[in-house]
Amino acid sequence: MASLSANPIGRSRLAADSRVRYVAGVVLLIALYDGAAWLSRGLDIAGSSVSVVWLPSGVGVAFLYLAGMQYWPGVLVGDLLWQIGNFPVGEALGFNAATVEVFLAAFLLRRLVRRGAPLDTVAGVSVMVVAIAAGQAAGATISSLVLWLSHGVTTGELPAQWRTWWLGGFCGAVLVVPLALAWYPWPHIDLRRRPPLDAILPVAAVVVTSVLVFQSSRPWSYLVFPALMWSAWRLGQRGATVAVAVAAGFAVYATIHLLGPFHSFSASRSVLDAQLFIVVAALSTVSFAAVASDRERLAGALRASLSRVVETSERERQRLERDLHDGAQAQLVAIQIRLELARELSDRAQIIEQIDEGQRDLEAAIDELRSLAHGIYPPELRAFGPAGALQSLASSSSVPVEVIDTGVGRLSDATEAAIYFCACEAIQNTAKHAGPGARATVELSRRDHEIRLTVSDDGAGMPSGRNGDGIGITSMRDRIGAVGGQLDIISAPRNGTSIQATIPDG
Repeated sequence: MASLSANPIGRSRLAADSRVRYVAGVVLLIALYDGAAWLSRGLDIAGSSVSVVWLPSGVGVAFLYLAGMQYWPGVLVGDLLWQIGNFPVGEALGFNAATVEVFLAAFLLRRLVRRGAPLDTVAGVSVMVVAIAAGQAAGATISSLVLWLSHGVTTGELPAQWRTWWLGGFCGAVLVVPLALAWYPWPHIDLRRRPPLDAILPVAAVVVTSVLVFQSSRPWSYLVFPALMWSAWRLGQRGATVAVAVAAGFAVYATIHLLGPFHSFSASRSVLDAQLFIVVAALSTVSFAAVASDRERLAGALRASLSRVVETSERERQRLERDLHDGAQAQLVAIQIRLELARELSDRAQIIEQIDEGQRDLEAAIDELRSLAHGIYPPELRAFGPAGALQSLASSSSVPVEVIDTGVGRLSDATEAAIYFCACEAIQNTAKHAGPGARATVELSRRDHEIRLTVSDDGAGMPSGRNGDGIGITSMRDRIGAVGGQLDIISAPRNGTSIQATIPDG
């Protein structure tokens, strides 16, 4: 059957489908953006035109991050349609330049978060916050300058205007972006099953505390935070983002209706207090969920590592049992039989012959036991330390190996064993997979209170996506992780492989 690449009809059909999907995506983004804009416009504080949150920013950043940067015209057109409907055409075109905030935030987020999701770790959450803040700063700066140039605000009012626009967009983004990232793709939920009580209680606690807090003018807003933390702890990222959205919804509703602890005689002060509450609640709750998620992953990794250690220990025990049974034990039994035969012999020459045979078997048994002991902890490592052991390892390797030692000296037994066996496995991988003519370099150094082992080669490299596979690499990660270190692998086809182990010094 002819391939699709050789079929012009198939290619044109694929191109047409791609164009349809692209246009549909742009139209969907325009609709979502304008819908969020109209919703935000309805959240103006009573008696003013100041919006507490500007949700389109979050909608645009989330869409471009999840679907692709190529959909940016949807943000441009959506924002232009919204601005033209609310401002004179000249000002609308100027304000539309603020859509750079969405593009910049999504671009930074996609560039800086290369692995996993931004909500998986505290570092990822921090990157998300920085990206959103940078994008909003750019948008607020452009919009404020356009308003100032059109004499909409005075020079003295410019900082307050910039702050209001920046915080409004930032609030909307930190509400929408984590919510979209946590719930995309939409999980399969069996509606026939009743949700467990521990999934209902945390969100119910957020609702109850929000009702109590935002119906009162007393400064009790901090009472919502224990319920938010509970939701993050028990329900993870999805529960945390929903809980924050619920609490923020109550805060915005109370503020725009001149209720609750954020109500003030000044509209700008009311908006500022509500915005700061939303920002602090969102960031603290999402960060707490990331810590809880990171803790769960660490616990899972530790359980998996412990399971592998137990399995490896059992395999080693069985191997030692077989080796002792088939090797040293068999030779010791043979010695015992020879001694029994010698006791029954009357010919001195035969007795001496049997004793000589027994002595040779005894020496072989001793060598066998010594070999087994060396397999557990190499004698070169005990006698000469990691540098000498690595030199000995390099001299017996089937591939040329250069050892570079910067005078690390002696370390703890566990650290020396981890370094030695990690290097053994790495050199063995080079011999197996690097290809003919490959050379390896082993470098051991101490930098910044860390011991660093680097085993690199100039071979074929690993196929893309396979850097974390294999029993050998898993074993190396477990060995280095057992002494508090970290293993990183840098490899690409035809560019060689570098295995880098970093272990805390001391």
